[in-house]
Amino acid sequence: MTAISGMNGPNIAKAYDFSRYKRIVDVAGGQGALLKAILAEHPALSDGVVLEQDFVVEEALQAKRINEEFEDDVSKRVTFVTGNIFEELPIKSPCFIMRHILHDWDDESCVKILANLAQALEEEDKGDVVVTATDSKPYLTGRIIIADYVVPEYITASTSGDMFSRIVDESAGGVAAAPELIADLTMLYITTPTSGDMFSRIVDESAGGVAAAAPELIADLTMLTSVAGGKERTLSEFSYLAARAGLVVEEVCNTPSLKLIVLVKKAKESTEAQ
Repeated sequence: MTAISGMNGPNIAKAYDFSRYKRIVDVAGGQGALLKAILAEHPALSDGVVLEQDFVVEEALQAKRINEEFEDDVSKRVTFVTGNIFEELPIKSPCFIMRHILHDWDDESCVKILANLAQALEEEDKGDVVVTATDSKPYLTGRIIIADYVVPEYITASTSGDMFSRIVDESAGGVAAAPELIADLTMLYITTPTSGDMFSRIVDESAGGVAAAAPELIADLTMLTSVAGGKERTLSEFSYLAARAGLVVEEVCNTPSLKLIVLVKKAKESTEAQ
């Protein structure tokens, strides 16, 4: 995941104005690659925290000690905190970001994660402003940002997450126009995937394949075959999970590969009405 963060971290950092927060907490952020990309792009943001499991934090701190004399300004703005996303979080923040985290989990687990983050949000606005090279603007609070693939809405919702129940026919705008892929998936399910597994047989678009044309589909298949309960989701599915955790989608930002889904808490009257 660290390698993936290195590839899409700068794109995520450029797609959203993270400088409007006093602190960003990267949830399950590994060694901090994504967070460092955000801090590098937004020098006004001085407080970056990686929330991780204890063994990951221990490794990160050990590496930090070894390389202390070589640390740049960005690395010095990163701290590491031990925590469990399924329990009460040990830190509060005006903004939490998760990159490729929810796709590891089933719906119930995702709701639990989002609800825990919502409880840890700082929402009080003291009226402070952040001053950049070009202007000044109020700090923001109370946001959770999901950085993940978003599956097109024509791939329908599924409780099990398997691709066979999510792929629709070509007339509905789906991907059944690639019958070889579907056949290969079938073989993946009914035969031992040694030489015939899908991942070794899909090539990029320039070679006539489908991987570059439907990266969300390939990512979903990866989750299907490697993580129990994992799957990529449509925006509607993300909205549904957010609503169950008392959150609502405020905006969606695009990057070349992922989307940033910004969540805020529902207004009290909306929450009570449910």
